[in-house]
Parts: sequence; C-alpha cells; structure tokens
Amino acid sequence: MKWLPSSLLGRNLLLLIALILAGQLLSALVLREWVQKPSVVRLSAILANNLLAVEAGLRNLPPEMRHKFVADFNHNSQRVQELLLQGQSVSPLPFPARRLLMQEVSKRLSTTQGGLVWRREAGDAFFVRLNIDGQNYWLATAGMQSGIHLSGAGIFSWVSGIVLAIIGAYLIQRRINKPLNDVALAARQLGQGETALWLPENNPREIAAVSRSFNQMQRQLQEQDKQRALMLAGVSHDLRTPLTKIRIAAELLVDEMGADAPATNPYRQTIAQSCADIESILRQFVDFAGIGNQETPAQVDINQLLTELEKAQSQRFTLRLRPLPLVRLRPQAVRRLLSNLLENAVRYGKGEFSIYSRREGEEIVVGICDQGPGIDPERVAEMLKPFTRGSASRHGVSGSGLGLAIAERIVRLEGGQLALLPADGGGLEAQVRLPI
Repeated sequence: MKWLPSSLLGRNLLLLIALILAGQLLSALVLREWVQKPSVVRLSAILANNLLAVEAGLRNLPPEMRHKFVADFNHNSQRVQELLLQGQSVSPLPFPARRLLMQEVSKRLSTTQGGLVWRREAGDAFFVRLNIDGQNYWLATAGMQSGIHLSGAGIFSWVSGIVLAIIGAYLIQRRINKPLNDVALAARQLGQGETALWLPENNPREIAAVSRSFNQMQRQLQEQDKQRALMLAGVSHDLRTPLTKIRIAAELLVDEMGADAPATNPYRQTIAQSCADIESILRQFVDFAGIGNQETPAQVDINQLLTELEKAQSQRFTLRLRPLPLVRLRPQAVRRLLSNLLENAVRYGKGEFSIYSRREGEEIVVGICDQGPGIDPERVAEMLKPFTRGSASRHGVSGSGLGLAIAERIVRLEGGQLALLPADGGGLEAQVRLPI
C-alpha cells in the first residue's frame, strides 16, 4: 500500500496510534452503553411521570386557569433549574443523549399524546408541548442538563493521556529500531570492505542474540580474510624465487652463447616478459585479497596523484584537471585504483588518451578515457567481477582479470562509484566518483 510509511518505525508507530485511538473509541462506546444510556432511561421515566401528572392536573383545571398554571409551573421549573445548577459548571446533555431522552419520553407518553413536540429555548432549557382539548401548552422541563461538564482540565487530561501513550509507543519502537539500524550500518560497512562496528551484546535477549550472531560472523570473515591474504602472500613469496632464477638463467644462457648470440634473443625476451606477467598477476592477487583494509586514511591531492601516475606510464595522456579540494582517503589504495585504470587504458586502448577531473556538488569526478574498442554495455557489470576478461577485440593481451575488480573494490571501500561508460568519439571512459 502506497500510503503506508516505508520504515518499520513509521508502520509500527502508525499501528500503535491506531490501537490507541481504537481503545479510546471503545471506551467511549462502553461509557455510552453502560453508563450514559441507563442514566438517560431513568431520567426519561422520571420526566415522563412528571409530564403525565402535569397533564392530568391541567385536564382537571378549568380552561381559564390553565394558562396561569402553566406560567407558574414554568417559572418554578426555571427556579428549580437555577438551584440545581447553582455553583456548578454543567453542560446540556450531548445531542445523542438528548435524542435518546426524547425518544424514551415519547414512548412513555405515546398513549396520551399523538407524539411530542420539543422546543429548545435560550439558556439550554427544553419545552415540551401538551395538547389538551385542542389547546397547546408549552411546559418547561427542569433537569435536562447532564450535571457533568467536560472542563478544560478534563479535556487536557484526556488529550495528554493520548499524547503520552503515543510518545511512549514511539520511544518503545525507537528502542527496537536503534539496534536494527546499528545492524544495518554494520552490515553496510562490512559490505564496503571496512571493519564494521562491534554491536553491543547487552541488549534484551532477542536483540542481543542478533548482535552476537553478527559479531561472530564478522570475526569469522576477518579470520578468513587474514588466512586468504596470508596464503596468497605465501604463494607470491614462494613463486618469486623460482621466477627470479628463471630470469637469471635466461640471462646466463645468452652469455654462454658467446659473441655469436644475437643482440636481442626472442626466447630470452619471451621468458623475461612471461616472468614479468606472472609477477604482475601475483601482485594483483595479493592486492585483491587485502587492499586498503589496514591502511589509515589521510589527506590526498587527487590532481597531484594523477599527474605522478601519468608520468609513470609508457603512453602520454592529455590532462584536463580542474582545481579540487583535498580529500581524506586511503592513499596507497587510491594510488592502486588510479594506476589500475591507467594501465588498463594503456594495455587495451588505442588512439588518444586523456584524463579529466572536476568537482560536482559534494563529489570528485575523475575520468580516464581511451579510443579503443570499448566494452559492450551489457557486460559492464560482469567486467567488474573478479577474474572476468573482455572480448578478444579488447583483451587480446594477457591478464588476470582482477584490475577492474580491484579498482571497483577500492572505490566501494571509499564510499564512491565506478562506472564504465562509452567515451566520446568511441572507446571507454572509466569514471570514478568519490565523496568529499
């Protein structure tokens, strides 16, 4: 239902308010049926008996004395009314009660009257019409007031009770919502690769069980990450030694061939390039396993970092850098992010290469563009996953399929976004958005 609040707090609060109002309406119904209605029925019996007695008296009086009797009766009724109300703050019977009173009195007098006609006068006095010998006589009725007035203090007390009940319901629901919000925040931090906040385990039993389970899951994930990083670091270390020996052996092989060996031996170049590729892949494995987890954020100048990384590339980039504020980021992680994107452009792109930076609101936007074959838009999400490589047209060279996955993981760790977009004029634009 669209009209329902989207949050659990809003929905539960709405339910509690509805229950409170339903309880108030039920209380009003019980008051009407079991308190007010019996009182009105008793009052109607007394009033009907009085009217029957007055009617009998009027019928026994000579016609010329009836008007004087009615005038005296009304005068006395009004005096009685004033005495009843003296020193009291009262109000007339509420409309439903008055209607019920009139119906009950009419029933009791229906044998003598063909139906009563009631008239309300000033001062909340009610008059009833009796028809005797074709002549109408209006009699003032005393005691039509309830004798109970819902004063300002009463209304304040009633409204205060409802408000306090709603506030109490809100506070109760907030106590339930806060641990849920803490779990959501911790899960979001864990999903971004950060060390999540440890949830307190001294809450009520049910909430403490959720916190305890989440903390246990986080401990297990941290332990698995440590074991994975340690394993990859060990594999990388163990493989670098034989790789170094292979490279040295290739150099010595050429030396042993003597002066007749060609200056550029293709086999030696192949061995050296393969060793470099393997070392690069091993380095990416280690980076992907533990990128940025233990690094402390610091102030980073994005433009300066882009300038340094561009100079280290074999391919020149056109720089279009606008002034940017310093941003608190993980320096080495962001360096690896931008370096991976630049190397990806150089390795798989062609034509003109460019880098731009600008500020958009509370975000820094960095774009790295090439004029290569680009990436099919339908495969963009897949390309950001580990060990995924593109088509042969763009990825005709060797690689581990981890470069973009590492970049995407770092961007997510910093709370930003990485998008692979079609570049103007063809090619690929790797766009990074980082919050300021």
